[in-house]
Amino acid sequence: MARGTQPPSMGRATTALESCCATYSGGANIEFGGGNANQTIQFVRSYDPRSWSCLHIAEGPFTCSGVLVQNNDIGPCGVDAFQEWADGISVSCRNAVVRNNMVQGATDGGIVLFGSPGTQVYNNTIWVTNQTMLGGINMVDFLPWQGDYTDTVVRDNTILGGFATSAGSYHSNKGTNADDVVMKIAIAIGPRTWFGDRYQENVSFSGTVLNNRLSGAFSYGIAMSTARNFTIKNNVLFGNSSFIGASGPNCSASDVVPNPAPFVYDKSATEVTLQPDFQLITDAESLTCVRPPEGGNYWPYGGNPGSAGPTGASPAFDSSSLIKTASSSTAAVVLGVIAGITALGVATWFIRKWLMRRLEEKNLYNAAKELAVGTGPGYVKHE
Repeated sequence: MARGTQPPSMGRATTALESCCATYSGGANIEFGGGNANQTIQFVRSYDPRSWSCLHIAEGPFTCSGVLVQNNDIGPCGVDAFQEWADGISVSCRNAVVRNNMVQGATDGGIVLFGSPGTQVYNNTIWVTNQTMLGGINMVDFLPWQGDYTDTVVRDNTILGGFATSAGSYHSNKGTNADDVVMKIAIAIGPRTWFGDRYQENVSFSGTVLNNRLSGAFSYGIAMSTARNFTIKNNVLFGNSSFIGASGPNCSASDVVPNPAPFVYDKSATEVTLQPDFQLITDAESLTCVRPPEGGNYWPYGGNPGSAGPTGASPAFDSSSLIKTASSSTAAVVLGVIAGITALGVATWFIRKWLMRRLEEKNLYNAAKELAVGTGPGYVKHE
């Protein structure tokens, strides 16, 4: 959104749809939630919506709860022209679980949380295809839950920005991208990060972001503004990454767009617990107004789940990752052999113990039988 947009009209409730995307009418490809509870959406393929989202879980009269969204194949969604974007998965339901989904090419947000207190988002993979994505996972919407992200946890997700599509030598770190695409913000937190001053001083509060992995080309990795009581820890870059972008046509002329960087926040984020590599900047507002460069060797070599990568490109993971993977595999084999031998020994001991007990029981039985019929070494005849 451009900086300086006006706040929404007061005096009536505003839905998640109105909060997100004013240019679209109608619902998402798939609509769930509402006044329901404990619904399940799984093994679904949803793409190319005519409206604002591929999959929407609505809050209804704020009674929606317990929806499970898992193992779905989502995207592409929308186009990257101004205000023609669409979300992948849009969640406005309390205590939802969003896990193990593959979300590609969702041009607005890959997974967008409209507050949704108590919701768990984990083990999802989100990636750019041939269009720029504004965000990977968004925690920016003040409405309809009034910024409440209490007990909402975003963890262990993999988020992949743009990668070079040009051929390069094995030792090349960066190349060109045929479509000049990036993900502008991998994880966005707080209304002003996304909407500028539209929601004035309102904040997103009490969410948690842990152990997420980022790779590829972004403008910003995690960006936060107007947030309170968030915990953000142990989020990492892996493989090859770059942070690129500059002021775009929707940025305000009076503002200086901060340099692209992995982890940024401004002073409007209060009472937050942050991992040590966060950078305090002057202004983290309306960061989606940036645009990627037009051409140039700025995109890292790598790949996403939908692409094998260009010929001659470096692998998606660097050599240290490969060494760690090989070491981990060897260690796993050794541990497996040891565990197998141990299990066999334990099983042998139990079998032997069982056989000895059975033999002893048989001997006792035979001895008792012989006594009963007046034979055997324990029998004493009485005259």
